Amino acid sequence: MIGFNYLNGRPNVRTGGWLPIAVSSGYSYIFSPLVYDTVVYNGNNVTLTTHYHGPDIIMDPNQRNLLLENGRLKRIIKAPDTTYFYYNAKNQPAKTETFSRGAHIIRNFVFDNSGNLQNVKSTSVSRYDDQVVYQEEETFTGYDNKPNPLKGLWLWDDLYYRTLSANNFSAYTYNQSTLQNGQVVATAHQQSSIPLFYTAGGQLDCTR
Repeated sequence: MIGFNYLNGRPNVRTGGWLPIAVSSGYSYIFSPLVYDTVVYNGNNVTLTTHYHGPDIIMDPNQRNLLLENGRLKRIIKAPDTTYFYYNAKNQPAKTETFSRGAHIIRNFVFDNSGNLQNVKSTSVSRYDDQVVYQEEETFTGYDNKPNPLKGLWLWDDLYYRTLSANNFSAYTYNQSTLQNGQVVATAHQQSSIPLFYTAGGQLDCTR
């Protein structure tokens, strides 16, 4: 369960988030109500910091610096990554570019006429040899006709895709291709159904 506190109409604290834990293959994540984010606004600059106040694991604060332009995301710096956002004439994200130490990732967004996100196609290119390493496609379907209650919460990566649409999707498909020397050498597929619940007033119930 994720909770939000607001100050002057803007979220300034989020409770609940992902806690990194060491596993044999590196790192994994578990959800913990003891993870919380603080948000500090300074004009068009936003500082988002993740903290953990549990006694069992030491987690250093994780800080991201966001730049806004005309009330929308323009850039996110989350060391060592920097992501730039580009928009279409309808003020919808059309493309993002992420630069990390080893990769340049380009994501292209497609929306339908109702303002709902249809798919995101991503290409990851190595910055060492300019070869395509991954190609990914995420597809969002099964939209209802209810207003999206998460529209204003696009500061958070794990909520970002859900905040972009006018309505609420109930099905998600992910496909990935791994390439070497221009040839596909491995693929991955994931498909999820997301049950939607509604309040007595007919609005999406985000507590279930």
